[in-house]
This record gives sequence, C-alpha cells and structure tokens, in this order.
Amino acid sequence: MNSLALFSSRRAAIAFILVLLLFFLLLDFFVTSSVRTRMLDDLQQRFNTELNTIGLFVREPLISSDYARVEQFLLKWADEDAGIVDMKAIMPNNFVLARYNRPELSSKTVYLEHRVRFLEKDLVTIILSRDVSGQELIIRNLRLKLAAGSIVITAFLGLVLWGMMKKTAFQPLQNELDRRKKDETVLREARDELEDRVRERTKELNSKHEALQKSEERFRSLVETTSDWIWEVNENAVYTYSSPRVREILGYAPGDVLGKRPFDLMPEDEARRVERIFRDIAASRKPFSWLENININKKGHNVYLETSGVPVFDDDGRFRGYRGIDRDITGRRESEKALRDSEERYRTLAEYSLFGIWQITPEGHTLFINPAMCRMLEIERADELTGVPYNSFFTEKSLETVKEEYRKRLAGKASQYEVELIGKKGRHLYVVLNGAPLMDAEGNLQSLIGTFVDITERRKTEQALKESEQYLRTIIETEPECVKVIAQDGTLVTMNPAGLAMIEADSLEQVAGKSLGHLLTPEYRERFHSLNQSVLSGNRENLEFEITGLKGGRRWLHMHAVPLRTAGGDIIGVLGVTKDITDKKKAEDKIRLSEEKFSKAFRSSPTFITISTLDEGTYIDVNDAFIQASGYTRAELVGHSALELGVWVNPSDRDEMLSRLREQGSVRNMETRLRMKNGEVVTVLYSAECMNIERRPCILSVKLDITGRKMLESQLLHAQKLEAVGQLAGGVAHDFNNVLTAIISNGYLLKGRLKGNDEAGALADRIITLSNNAARVVQELLLFSRKKKVEMSFVHINEVFRGVGTLLGDFMGRGIEITERYTDRHLYVMADRVQLEQVIINLATNARDAMPNGGRLTIETNLAVIDSTFIGKHGMGSQGTHVLLAVSDSGTGMDRATVERIFEPFFTTKEVGKGPGLGLSIVYGIIQQHRGFILVDSKPGQGTSFRIYLPLAEPGAGR
Repeated sequence: MNSLALFSSRRAAIAFILVLLLFFLLLDFFVTSSVRTRMLDDLQQRFNTELNTIGLFVREPLISSDYARVEQFLLKWADEDAGIVDMKAIMPNNFVLARYNRPELSSKTVYLEHRVRFLEKDLVTIILSRDVSGQELIIRNLRLKLAAGSIVITAFLGLVLWGMMKKTAFQPLQNELDRRKKDETVLREARDELEDRVRERTKELNSKHEALQKSEERFRSLVETTSDWIWEVNENAVYTYSSPRVREILGYAPGDVLGKRPFDLMPEDEARRVERIFRDIAASRKPFSWLENININKKGHNVYLETSGVPVFDDDGRFRGYRGIDRDITGRRESEKALRDSEERYRTLAEYSLFGIWQITPEGHTLFINPAMCRMLEIERADELTGVPYNSFFTEKSLETVKEEYRKRLAGKASQYEVELIGKKGRHLYVVLNGAPLMDAEGNLQSLIGTFVDITERRKTEQALKESEQYLRTIIETEPECVKVIAQDGTLVTMNPAGLAMIEADSLEQVAGKSLGHLLTPEYRERFHSLNQSVLSGNRENLEFEITGLKGGRRWLHMHAVPLRTAGGDIIGVLGVTKDITDKKKAEDKIRLSEEKFSKAFRSSPTFITISTLDEGTYIDVNDAFIQASGYTRAELVGHSALELGVWVNPSDRDEMLSRLREQGSVRNMETRLRMKNGEVVTVLYSAECMNIERRPCILSVKLDITGRKMLESQLLHAQKLEAVGQLAGGVAHDFNNVLTAIISNGYLLKGRLKGNDEAGALADRIITLSNNAARVVQELLLFSRKKKVEMSFVHINEVFRGVGTLLGDFMGRGIEITERYTDRHLYVMADRVQLEQVIINLATNARDAMPNGGRLTIETNLAVIDSTFIGKHGMGSQGTHVLLAVSDSGTGMDRATVERIFEPFFTTKEVGKGPGLGLSIVYGIIQQHRGFILVDSKPGQGTSFRIYLPLAEPGAGR
C-alpha cells in the first residue's frame, strides 16, 4: 500500500475510531441516565412504601390522641434511618408534631410527602428529605468505568481494525455491535424481571393494606354499635382507650376517662377490693371474665358492671396491659333483688297469713301448707300430711263438692265454694275454699293451690243475725244518717227519719212512691240516674251531690249505694246510705281557696321557693324559678336531697340553718352559696320556716338570688380602689419623674467627666441603669393612672395580634409552644394600638411566669354577642356585638381568692424583685378605658384563660 493510500487508510481509521468513541460515550451517557432514572424511581417507590407502612403504625395512636407516642416513634425512626436528612410531621392545624434534622447535610436529596388519613380526614402530613448521594456516587463511578472501558475498547478495536482492515474490513465492528446487543438484551430482561418483582410486591402490600383497613372498619363498627363498653388499659391499669358506650353507662365522655384508672370510678371499699383482684390477674398475665364490680356514674348513682378482659402483648412479647369489655348488669341485679324481695314477701305472707294455704300436685300430693292451714287441720307440722290423702279432711257432705271442683281445677278453671273440714282431733269448721290451677309459661298445669278462710264464726254470726232481724228496723229508724230504698223505676220505697229531715219532708207518705231526682241541682240529676242504673246492674257506687229541700234549704250529701237483693240473689232495688257533708264541703272550699292562692304564689314567684323534709332535706316540691335557675328538671329535684345533688357549696351552712331553725323557729336572710347543675355558684339570701305536711316536719325555704348584686358591689369596690390608687400613683409618678430626669441627666454629665476612671465610670453607669428602670416603672404608673394620652383609631384586631405574635417566640422561650387561632372575619375596634399591644405583652409575660417548666400559650380572636343572660350570669358587660380576645396558658393556675385580687395594683404572686405587680392592673385599666371588660377563668394546676370583650367598631360608620 503506497503512502497516500496508507495516509487515507489511517485517516479513515482514526475518523472511524473517533466516531466509535463518541458513540460509546453517548451510549454510556444514555445507559447511566436510564439506570439513574430507574434507580431513583425504585428508591422513590420503596420510600413511599416505607412511608405507607410508617403511616399505618402511627394511625392508631393519632386516632387516640397519643401524640407523645407518635412523636417518639417518628424521631426514633428518623434517627435510626441514616438516609433521612430532614423530617417534619405537621398536623392539619399546622402544629409541628415532630421535627428531625440531621447535622450532616447532603447535597443530593429527594423530597417526599405522605398524608396519613382516617375516614377521609387528614391526621398528619409527613414531609421527608432523603439522602441519595450514595446512589449518585454509584452512578458517577459507573459512568467513569463505562467511559474508561469505552476508551479501552475503542483503542483496542482501533488497533485490531487497523491491523485487519485490509483483510476483514468492518467485520470486527459488526461482531462487537452484536455482542453489545446481546448484553443490552440481557440487561433489559433483568430490568423487566426486577420491575415485575417490584409490581408484585407493591400489589401484595396494597392488598395487605386494604385488608388492614377493612379489619379496622369492622372493629370500629363493632365498637361503636355494641351495647357494651370496650376499653383498654396499660400495664399501670390506666385507661388508654374507651368506646363511646361509656357515655350511656357511666355518663362520662370517652375523653373524660382517659388517664384515669378503673378504681377511680368506684366507691373506696369496692376500689380496694377490685384493685387487689386486678393486681393478681395482671401478675398472672391471664384472661379473666365475669368480674362483677360497682362503679359510680357521673350523677353519683351506683352502676353494677360485669367485666371481662384479655392481656395485650407487643411484638416482642412484653406485657402492655389489658383489653376488655364492661357490661351493665344493674337492671339484672335489680331484677334479682326484686325477685328475692318478692319471694320473701310471698313467704312472709304465707307464713303469717290468717288464711290457710294448701298447694297440691295434680295427683293430690301435698307440696306446701302454711301454719294457718296446720291450725285448721289440727296438726303440728306440715310433714304430718305425708302419705295422707287431701280428701280425708272433708266431711261426707262436702266431699262430693270437693271432687267436682277438683276436676274443674284440673281442667284449668278457678272456683270458690264453701265446705266443711274435720281436723285431725275431730274439730269441725266451715271454710270458704278459693281454688285455682297454677300453670307454667307454656300453659301446662303444674299444681293446684287453695286458700281456706275460716267462716265458722261467720256462720254462727249469720245465725245470730237472723235471730236479730227484728231489731234491724229499730236500728235503721234511730240511725243518724239517711237510709233509704229506691225501687227499680227510681221511686222511693222507704226512708228513715234522719233522711226525711235532710230533704225537709214532714212524713214518709209525702215522698213515698215518688222520684227524688227533682230535689237534686240540675248538674247532678243525670249522674244520680246513672248511679241507680249502675247499682241495679250489680255494682257498688258513691256520689256527692247537692240538693234543694222541699222547704228550700240547700245541702251537700254523700251517698253510698249497693244493690238490694232477695234471698235468691235477685236485685230488686237500691239500698242507699246518705250522709250530710255540708259543713265538710264548706271547709274544703276554704282549704282549696287557700291552697290555690298559695300554689299561684308558689309557682309564679321570681324568687327560689322549695319545700323539703326537715331531717333528710329531700325536695317535696320546687317552684318554676328555682327549676329555671338551677338547670335541673322537676323530676331530677323532687325525691332527691340538696346534699345528694351537691346544691350546698358549703354543707356546714345547712347545719347552721337547721340549728337556727330549731332554736328560733325561723331563719331570715342568711347569706349562703348554692351550686347549680352546670357548676355555676350563686349567692342567695336564705329564709326558712317550719311546716308539717302529712304529719311530717318540713321546711318552706325562700331564696333571693343576690349574685348580680354581690358582683356589682365587688366591681364598684374594685373600681373605687383602682381610682384612689390611680390618683395617688399619677401624682407621685409625675413628681418622681421630674426627680428621675434630673438624676439621669446628672448621671450622664458625671460619666462624661469621669473618662479614664473606669471604677467611678462603672458606678455612674449603674446609677443611669437603675434610674432608667425606675423610669419604666413611672411609665407604668402613668399608664395605670390613665394620665397618658390615648390615641384612638380603627384597629384591625387580627393585625395587632399577628404583629405581636411574631415577637413572642423568642420572648416566651424555647420551652413554650405558641398556638394562634384568628377568626377569618375582619374585626375592627376603636382603640389605641400601642395600648392593645401592651395588653398582649403583659398577658404573655404573666403566662410565661406561670409556666417555668414550659407549656402552651394560645392566642385567639373571635366574634361574640352579649345578651341579657350573659350579663346576668357574669354581672358585667353591655348588650351588643363585641370582639373577643382570648389569651390562655397551661400553667400553674390560681385559686378563687387569688383570681379575685389579681387586678389590684401592686398585688403579685411573684418573688420579691420580680416585678412591681402592675402588669394586670394596667391591663384592667386599658380595657376599662376602651369601654370593654375582662373575664378570668383559672383553677390550680389547670392553667388560666383571660377573655377580653371590646365593642365592635365599623370603619365606615366613623367617616
């Protein structure tokens, strides 16, 4: 090959090699890019799957509001996973539940976000940044290796091609391309296989997730619909979960029992007993069931529960508590007690009954015989009847009747008849036998029972009465009440002299054979006719009516009427006995009029009036004013005592009232406090008198509500105190401010002349600093005394709160969490913006000092409508629309006595040197100056809430 051809061949080979090298490098770039994309996609999918799993773990504690457990779990997970660079768990209200940041920052990260949801509601959003620098390093090394390999391969191929170009031309290149295609095919098949595995695994995880969701939904449906109370306690027997059924059983909301132990809801003795049993059960780690125990519901009544439970262990086998069910068996216990009482009453009735009771089987064997029957049969014990036929105690004359009636009772019929008995010792007696069959629930005959009433003496009496019938007319004639007989047609047959005198008749012949209906006043004639018809039908009747006598006299009469029968039992007329009740009716009218007057005064009185028993204090009646004010219904009060309902704030006040009532006979205007159903305490003037109701000593008490008056007196006294202190503080502050101005000025002059003398200069700085501190106190005094100029303008309340809220983070400290809730409405007030900011800062300072170990500060704004009910309850405010500003903390709280003094100037609960005690006094003064008012709600250990009400202003109205 000549030089020109060689040069051309070399140039062609070099060009070919360069093109080949460029191709390899481009191919390497696409290969590494594809690998990087697939790798990141696989990582993204794996990370999302991991986040889904984490969401399943935290969902249950989020539902039960166990936020501390969720935070601990997320922080532990983030710390143990070295790939997590930054993690945040944010609640729907933008509260950051957990935050983790790794100090070693990475330049290569992926951003992930996952929302944990329950019943279409967001529980928490997890935002994650993961380190992928390791994967990026793998891709970079792969790229370098492929590039180096491509260069080596290209160089090698170039040499081979140069040596064999003339012989085989481009065959080696073709072979290389075929080999690469095979490699790509193998790589693609491996990638497809990996993708198939990932899809299968994803599908498997999704199916498990769906199964878990269905299981949770079934469990939730079971918990919410079951009539039993389902609960969980931890290893310390503290409730960690409660189903809604607890509200129907014990009256508590599920959240009220969380954090409590089961023994906290029981009487003391029962709590000790059950706690010992539960301690042994927990030590055995075994299931238990049917443990009966007594609980106290929210209203104070006992509730009987039947408890069953199983132990709960975690994945590592550690004991975590018990999960169980409580069933309300109060009704069953009451039914069992009622059954025992019924059986006891029946047994007592049978034992002490004067009637004989004899129970036999359908075959005639004795099952039971009471003592009275034993006396009738002249036997000592019931077992003497063993083997003795029941019919051996009847006379021959009565035996046929007994057998016939016995067959009727076997057929399921009851009967009553008279028979003659023969006692074991031969005594004869006549009895009335009432026999009846006893059936079971299915209607099958179980036994026969008969009651025997001894009528021997009655039979003798009847005989004696027959002998004394001749005296009956004499008795009737001399009877002071009216005795009369009325025929079936309503005419008078006979009437004794007392009756003739009642109707002003001179003789029986004057009215005999005539109807007396015309003597009745018109409104009673139809009822008198109906009475006669009812008695003629076999009934006994009574009727009160008014008549006008034959001579014009008016009387009230009461008649008792019975059927008049023949010896054969046929009704032939009406026998009536009538009593003159004219004097009684007049007395009743007077009593009814008096009671009606008292009832109207009792019901309509605006004061609280109650009638209760003297000893127990059980309410017998209460008026409408007391029902409306207390919040109880009449059924909740009547039959219950004031001590039982907790109406007396100080039960000793009732003891004092009873003592004064017994000594003086009455109580007048005794000041005491009563607690209403909603927990509100009212102050009343208590007056009481003793009275007897159905021979039972009772108390009629009248209570005048003076809560509003007491609050107004307290507010007036407080305002006068603040005014006096303010005037004194304003005068002193102005004079003291002049002195401080001179001190500060001379301090700066002294400092200028002492340059070079460090020790004296430091003393001058100290004088200036202390003087400035004193000047700030003077400014507070001026603000408190209201002698600083107030610049009123329309202020958007949310802007003021947000402006101050941005500065409170560093001011409150790291241990205090600040929550801000602002209304979406545009609310304006007429105020001095600087003074409103001063109010917020003073309240925040007070909250910070109340939370030395950290806590939560909540700032809120909203719209409030003040009505007469609100003013009557709190004793302050004016009707209309107001802007509500609320500042609450979770600090130590205050008792009632402290709350009543917190707005007093120079009153402070802080240590000496921690402040002059003017912060809340200034707040009170500013709010008063803005025509608003402030309410405080605080309890020891439960934090404090300040609610400020300012009149709503319309910006357009003032222009």
